[in-house]
Formats: sequence, structure tokens, C-alpha cells
Amino acid sequence: MYYLINLLDIIYFEHDINLRRIRIVTSENDYFYRSSLTSAMERLPDYFCRCHHGIIINTRKISRIDNETALVYFDDNRSIKASVRGLYELIRMLKKQL
Repeated sequence: MYYLINLLDIIYFEHDINLRRIRIVTSENDYFYRSSLTSAMERLPDYFCRCHHGIIINTRKISRIDNETALVYFDDNRSIKASVRGLYELIRMLKKQL
């Protein structure tokens, strides 16, 4: 089955290592897509950031970042954990967008 998903609706992409696919998370639903995060990242606009080896986030959906725990919070109160390098890259990217 195929779905048309607006990129602005996507909160984040997460690699599902057990099933070799990407989980696309929106506020309404989760969708699955057979691809790699590297391949997906190459086709995404510049407001998406790979903040962890297995996660790409939509920076336009971020509500806050906790530097101490490396947690990134989104508008709908979901959160994900960023890697140290990913958090640095995310903050650098957000400063550039200002």
C-alpha cells in the first residue's frame, strides 16, 4: 500500500533494525518504508537533521532540547534521544536557521 505524506507532517524517521525498514512518525500515524536512513536523508529538505545513527528529525517540529539528557522534545510531547555528535549537529543547524 502507498501513502502520500506531507513532509511537514513528519516528526521523525527511525530505523527499525529488526525489520530493515524506516518508521515514519507523524502526529496522526506511523508508516513503514523499505529504505535506509542514508538514502532518505539524501532526498529530504535541509530542515531535517540526522541527530542519531538511527534517527532523522524534522527541526520544524522541535519544541525544546534538554542538553543534559540529550532529549529532543516535539510539539506533541514525544521525545527522542540524540547522540552527543547528533545533538551538537542539531544545535549548530538550528543556530544557522535563526
